[in-house]
Amino acid sequence: MFTTASVVLSLTTGLVAVGLAPLPSAAVTATTTTDFTSEPAEIAVPPFGATAVQADGYGLLTGTNLDAVVPIASIAKVVTALVVLEARPILNGEAGDDITFDSQDVQWLNDSVANAESRADVIEGMTLSARDVISVMLVKSANNYSRTLARWAFGSEESFVQAANDWATRQGLSETVIADSSGLSPATQSSLSDLLRIGELALDNPVTAQAVASATISVNPIGDLENSNDLLGTLGVNGIKTGTTDEAGACLLYSANLPVGDGSVRIIGVTLGAPDHDSLDAAVTQLLSSIQLGFHVVTPVRAGEALAIAETMWNTTSSLSSTETLSRVVWSSTPVIVSLPSSIGGVGETESPAGSFRVQFGDESVAVEMVRMSDMTDPGLPWRVAHLSEIF
Repeated sequence: MFTTASVVLSLTTGLVAVGLAPLPSAAVTATTTTDFTSEPAEIAVPPFGATAVQADGYGLLTGTNLDAVVPIASIAKVVTALVVLEARPILNGEAGDDITFDSQDVQWLNDSVANAESRADVIEGMTLSARDVISVMLVKSANNYSRTLARWAFGSEESFVQAANDWATRQGLSETVIADSSGLSPATQSSLSDLLRIGELALDNPVTAQAVASATISVNPIGDLENSNDLLGTLGVNGIKTGTTDEAGACLLYSANLPVGDGSVRIIGVTLGAPDHDSLDAAVTQLLSSIQLGFHVVTPVRAGEALAIAETMWNTTSSLSSTETLSRVVWSSTPVIVSLPSSIGGVGETESPAGSFRVQFGDESVAVEMVRMSDMTDPGLPWRVAHLSEIF
């Protein structure tokens, strides 16, 4: 038999349970765009020869037939420098050992003149540091200096060739074959993929990186020498090596710290088989410009700015804001998507945590906390009693 007291107690207990029961979640609706994906980049690939370009952190941007093996002309001198530096290292800031030029070096100069090869002056008996000889070879693209380096480091051109091919094998450059130190031989060949790696190695070595970035050098007693790479300084270009032979055409292995937003993106590229260097330089400039336009600084969310609204069944609403500003440099049509939760807790004060959302930048996914921008209050006991089915 129920007494009045027991009934009151039961009702009180029930009301307490209703008053303490969890409320339904608030539905979340985006109030700004959630898809920040850009249109695909339109890359101005040169209409001749073969081209490949990669960007640090973004991989290959453009390139076909990456493994086709072709003559590489004087780009081979980059390999010569790296192989010599492995055998005769030069510490950062030092000049390296001295190299004295003799009658054989003079003969190589005379041969280069007779054959209309790229070259730099030699005086019998002059002494240059190994760093200077490497710099002259790379900046002036001097065939005679490549032969001098090969003989100095390995005793002969033949011994150099063996060492260079051993080096290429150890570096994983399976499509690179070195037949001479200068690249004049059409049998000195490589692929686009290997050349991109060779470019990385050149930039990683302080001696070669400094040389290929130098627009001019001054070497006593032969004077001032201008770099054969006319693109230096254009769109952040800081290397690497030109090349020209009848078999290879006009060639360029290039690098650039391409300005993007407030920073830069390191680019390494190679273009082979151009009809001449004027056409090559113009095409690579257009290519780099189009790549620059293909990078975007995307800021999908900013701290304190509303990105969604939460609404409860009892008609309480609050805008939701991100606690962080997220910004990334993205390439081309890399997906940039904001994914919001479908609901959050229905009660909370201004600036209280309101769950999290995710931002996708390609393969990267970042979780970001949200906060309420206004109070979301409890609807009170009368509403709860009237909506028992939504609570329990």
